[in-house]
Amino acid sequence: MYYIGGELGQELEDKYNRRHKLSTYSAEYTIHILKEYVKSKNLRLVDLFNQFDKDKSKSVSREELMRGFKSINVPLSDKQLDNFLYEMDTDGDGEIDYSEFTWINDST
Repeated sequence: MYYIGGELGQELEDKYNRRHKLSTYSAEYTIHILKEYVKSKNLRLVDLFNQFDKDKSKSVSREELMRGFKSINVPLSDKQLDNFLYEMDTDGDGEIDYSEFTWINDST
């Protein structure tokens, strides 16, 4: 399963999943993981986006997302990544730009 440092261990993730009954394949679950990561590392969302955006194109490709999630110890399956990309990519161009990425702040 996923982990984000000691303070966000498996127990916390299991508790969240029981409370919200989220599938680990849902985009909402992945958004939760990202929000917890940003909070636990005292980062801004823009910092995480810039960390993922390796080519500085102001958008994050599928490959950059996969590498970015791995770099923060959140390896996603292909299905999880595809679900997240599908949910976040509101303009359908196959990438997530910063305005789409900031939707994470508005989600539950």
